[in-house]
Amino acid sequence: KEHFREEAAHAGARLMDGVWIHSVMYSAAGAVVLAFQFASPAKLPSEAKKLILTQAWSTELESLGQWIEIECKNVVNCAGAWAPSVAKKLAYACPSEPVRRQISLFHAREVNLSEYGMMIDPSGVYFHPEAIYGLAGFAIKDEPGGYNFQYDAEQFFENYIWPSLYERSTHFESLRHISGWAGLYENSPDHHAIVGPVVGSGFAGARVFEAHSFSGHGVMQSFAVGVSLAQQIVRGRYELVDFSKMSAARFTAGGASASGIKEETWVI
Repeated sequence: KEHFREEAAHAGARLMDGVWIHSVMYSAAGAVVLAFQFASPAKLPSEAKKLILTQAWSTELESLGQWIEIECKNVVNCAGAWAPSVAKKLAYACPSEPVRRQISLFHAREVNLSEYGMMIDPSGVYFHPEAIYGLAGFAIKDEPGGYNFQYDAEQFFENYIWPSLYERSTHFESLRHISGWAGLYENSPDHHAIVGPVVGSGFAGARVFEAHSFSGHGVMQSFAVGVSLAQQIVRGRYELVDFSKMSAARFTAGGASASGIKEETWVI
């Protein structure tokens, strides 16, 4: 991410950190984004971060920065797990939802994972070395959507991670839970990315695009999506990779299956 940011800045992109979008107004001239910019994003109090991450707003936050307006012709919704919330502010509906994903850090006394990369067990548990420890994650099938950052700690590790690792190798019999965390994936109905122009007539003189819902594959797909969507915005066509079938229109024009895209069942 830092590499892409540096290269974009060298090419002339203006990067603005700590900006929270409040609303968007459209006119024949384009779009005006009303936003709040925090003066010191890295130093925000934990309670302020919680309010922002759960999309709540409080007037108490106004002492931490200033309101700004951004005028533009093109808007790209690439807000990850917050894409559905940003979509509402951009006046269109997004079919994706944020879903909690939990990851555990553990110590495996009898096995050394340092020589291996990521491994995926048939159960759906993935694991790989993380410094001197092991790191494992799992997608709970019936996990409800929403902005939930609560990590279930040893309960999650003992119910979902340890049993699968134990079945994989006897070397995983003796494990010790160290820590973990919960983050968010943004899942589309078929667990594939949503990329391309937003079809609609309510944007007046602006154009709205989106690139989100990678369901855990964002880092791997980001370069191709970024270059291809830039080509679509500037030149009106995809050149590097044709993402036409990845438009959100696939969920309304006869359903995702009509586009020839099969639902992904192995979501890491």
